[in-house]
Amino acid sequence: MAICRRNTGGTEDESGASGTARHRHGVPSREIGYQEGRSDGGRNNQQKFSTAVPGREWSPGQSWCHTFVSWAFRQADLADLAPVTASCAEGVQ
Repeated sequence: MAICRRNTGGTEDESGASGTARHRHGVPSREIGYQEGRSDGGRNNQQKFSTAVPGREWSPGQSWCHTFVSWAFRQADLADLAPVTASCAEGVQ
């Protein structure tokens, strides 16, 4: 995972990961277990990440897999490494 491997300073531990890299990896891992909203007995794509990503504010209720990736990279101060999109297909190009 690029978030883990990028070393931008800080002290390294025995694994070679800097404090900064460990912090950046922790950003998405704190969201493990997060679930989108529910309505009519199913999931509805309502989630908190769209409104926190400039350019994605309009997208609550839409597929959001890459919106989460865009959010995580922004939180880790690595926004320039991930496109701002909800589309996984566009995100991997």
